Amino acid sequence: MPVLDLDASIVPRRAASAEEAAALVVGDGAAVVDGCPTLEAAVATATAVLGDRLAKVAPQFEATSSGYLANLAKLAGQQPDRRGRVRRFTPPDEVMVAHNDGYGFGDLAPDHLFLWCETADPGGGASWLVDAVRLLRQLEARPDQRDLARFCWDVPVDHSEPGFLEHAPSPIARRVEPGRVQVRHQPYLAGVWGSPDRARHDAQVEAWHEAVRSARDRAERFHLEPGQLLCVDNYRVLHGRDPYGFDGRKVVSIWGWTTEAVAMPEQPVHLV
Repeated sequence: MPVLDLDASIVPRRAASAEEAAALVVGDGAAVVDGCPTLEAAVATATAVLGDRLAKVAPQFEATSSGYLANLAKLAGQQPDRRGRVRRFTPPDEVMVAHNDGYGFGDLAPDHLFLWCETADPGGGASWLVDAVRLLRQLEARPDQRDLARFCWDVPVDHSEPGFLEHAPSPIARRVEPGRVQVRHQPYLAGVWGSPDRARHDAQVEAWHEAVRSARDRAERFHLEPGQLLCVDNYRVLHGRDPYGFDGRKVVSIWGWTTEAVAMPEQPVHLV
């Protein structure tokens, strides 16, 4: 599918305050805030960014080598699902699949994401962001991609993560209250099992994967520095990082829910 010219990259602007960061997240989809020397300071800043809309915010996991290895060990004994899929975490030597955090939790996924950098890799691990709403609009504007765009809006697909939680099928793109748009991507998307149109829908899902990969590969890279907090609209923006090899790198994922979230978990959610 010829989508290699699609570009929906976001390079987050630096905000001088939590209030400015909140405005940039609404307008641009992301922002970076300095001055967070500790995880506690990062959580406090994330809380201030969400402001009066805050429902819940908490550290979720360390998105670095030690955390990856521990989680990988927990997943080692899992069997493939009926599609042959197995849950895995992206190892440090691979480029991540562009994704919204918390996709395995379906509607309970956070509507905001914060990534706090304690220690950076001096030579790798660059971050990148893809505005999935803008990407979908680019597809809508191209006559040869309008069928894919309509599919993303109209056809429910399987958003589940193999060996994890099951969810009711829903479209890749949807409008959620109050007026926000949610566009989703993750590595396990598939047509609904048992549907007579599953093969055709799987082909469209693969076309969406390809469009996102194209945008990911073209996205401008940037590095988070120690003490910086990346603030992201997790409904609108896909994210990930390039390979890294520094064992001391430490980045912590903080999840936030606001009163605008589709749903909010009553109990803490855990990836493994």
